[in-house]
Amino acid sequence: MFLLGIVALYFTQHFILSDAWERVEIFADRFEDDRIDVTKWNVADAATATLTSNGPVGSEHVLVQPVVTNVWEKEHKMFLITNETSWKNFTTSHVDTRDKFSFTYGEVEWTVQMPLGHGVSAVLSLIPDYCNDPCQHRIDILYRGDVPNRVTFMVQSSYEMHSVQHDGIEVTIPGSFAMGFNRFKILWDDQQLKFYVNPQDGQPENFAVTDNRPLLPHVPMHLEMSSSVGGWYEGLPSVLFATLPSFLIIEEVTVHRWQ
Repeated sequence: MFLLGIVALYFTQHFILSDAWERVEIFADRFEDDRIDVTKWNVADAATATLTSNGPVGSEHVLVQPVVTNVWEKEHKMFLITNETSWKNFTTSHVDTRDKFSFTYGEVEWTVQMPLGHGVSAVLSLIPDYCNDPCQHRIDILYRGDVPNRVTFMVQSSYEMHSVQHDGIEVTIPGSFAMGFNRFKILWDDQQLKFYVNPQDGQPENFAVTDNRPLLPHVPMHLEMSSSVGGWYEGLPSVLFATLPSFLIIEEVTVHRWQ
């Protein structure tokens, strides 16, 4: 009995879900039909969405609305578009898998070409099923088009009175995330959260959160992808002279888990 107790204690302390079991694909969209798969994705539209912002983006008072016509598929890719319909009126794009697909723990990988230009942004996210944006424990890959060689990996622990508590890291590459396709990967299990840019076998993660920190989420998540104006980085550029239209182009989204 004593020996069994020692073995159980060892596995409790050292067992990592992602290092065991079989890696199985549980979600994938490679956009092969050239039309939005409505069994997988919700497409936000200003007529039905709660995402419309009629207020300041940075220091500027603008109208920002997601519209369904800004999301389309062509040549085996999904396009998320941001455009301007009139002065200070912007149309954006947002898709998610809420109520259609969610998961707890797994590997998420996006193959995307980011938008290029002043005043535009893109976000790839995992969002807890229990909450609306903003909320705690969301996981984001943040990008802004006027800094095309940089992304930010971030996980939020709380959102109170417009004060976001989070941890993350900025990752830069020699070239541009807007010139060609790049892969972004999140590995998430019960003891760790790891982020990768263009992962290869044996490559260490670019950033990691482990279970001794309150940031690590343990709740079901769904996928979100969006293209908009503004951005998270300091020195927010003026969106009134944004480079539009802009295109976030997704070639593939996959989720694997261990079972």
